[in-house]
Amino acid sequence: MYIVASTVAIVFITYVCAQRAYYCTTPEFCDDGIQVDPRIETPTKPPASCPVGYLICLKPKCGVAAGNLQPDAKDGEATKGAFPWHAFLQNDAAKTNDANGYAGGGVLIDQEFVLTAAHKIKNITAVNVILGAHQTTKAELDKCQKFKVTAMYVHEKYDEKTLKDDIALLRLESNVNMGGNVNLVCTPPADKDFQNTKTGCLVTGYGQQEFTDYTAPTPFLKQVHLPIVDTKKDCEASYVKNLGPKASDLLDLKFELCAGGADQLDACTQDGGSPLVCPDAATKTFSVVGLVLWGKKCGQPGYYGVYANVPAYVKWITCTKDCMLGKGDCKKCPAVPHPPKK
Repeated sequence: MYIVASTVAIVFITYVCAQRAYYCTTPEFCDDGIQVDPRIETPTKPPASCPVGYLICLKPKCGVAAGNLQPDAKDGEATKGAFPWHAFLQNDAAKTNDANGYAGGGVLIDQEFVLTAAHKIKNITAVNVILGAHQTTKAELDKCQKFKVTAMYVHEKYDEKTLKDDIALLRLESNVNMGGNVNLVCTPPADKDFQNTKTGCLVTGYGQQEFTDYTAPTPFLKQVHLPIVDTKKDCEASYVKNLGPKASDLLDLKFELCAGGADQLDACTQDGGSPLVCPDAATKTFSVVGLVLWGKKCGQPGYYGVYANVPAYVKWITCTKDCMLGKGDCKKCPAVPHPPKK
C-alpha cells in the first residue's frame, strides 16, 4: 500500500493483484512488461531463469517480427524471420536421419500453445513443433526451438469427411522463448469479420508448389498475398457454379473463410493448418484470421482456398486453453483429446 499525503487529505491507493504469466523474450519483443510493478501484477509460474540474452517479460508484443521486419512485396520465398509465429509440425514417428517428418503447419498463439487444423494430426500420436524455421534441411531445423506436444485437443464437432470445425489446439511441453525468429501472432477479437479484406493478408507454408508435385516440405518457407472474399457471394457461388448445387454443403458460412481465386496464387496440398494473417494498420501488427483447410487443386482461377475462420473460434480457443491449464470449465468449450484417452 502506498500513501500520498497532502494538505487536503490522505489518499490510500490499493493495488489489486492480477495473475499473469512470465515470458522469456528479447528486449525488442517486450512491450514495457519489465516495467510492471510486482505489487500490481503477480506473475505465475516464474522461470528459474531466462536464457542468455533474454529477459523476464510480463507483456510480450505479438504480431511483429524482429526489427519490425516486413513481408516481402513479392510472393515466393518468404523473408527469413518475417513470420516468426509459423510452426513446422513434425510427425515424430516419421522422422529419420533422411526425412524431417513434416506433417503440416500451425501458428504460435501463446507461449505454450499452437493452433492448427485437426486433419493434420488425426493420424498422428506423437507430434513435435519446430519454431523459427526457414529452411527445412535437418541441419537448419536442428538449430531451431523444438518442443514435444504434450496434449492435443480437437474441436468436438470436427467432421473429417466435410472438414467442418477442422481446428485443434496443441500444448507444448514447455514455454517458448520469444526472440529472433520466434514470436507470437496476435489473436483477433472474437467474431471480427475479415471478409472482403482485399489487401495485406498473406498465407505462409511449406506445402507443395503444384497440385501434382508431391514433394513437401519445400526447401524454405513460402508466402502468398491473398484477398479475402465474401464467403457466400463469391466463394459459395463459385463452387456451386463449377461443381454443382451440392457444393454449397461443403462450406460453413460462419466458421470458414475464403481467399485467393487468382491463377497460381493459393495455398496447396500439405499446407494444411498453416496460418493466413492480416495486418492491423493501427497497431502495425499481424493477427491470424485463418487456417488452411481445403480447396480445388491449387491456384485454379475462380476456385478459392477455404480456411478456418479463426475469429469465429476465439471463444473456443480461449476456453480450451483454460481447460487444458486446469483453470476453466471444460464443458463450456467441447473438445476431445487426441489421441483419445484410454
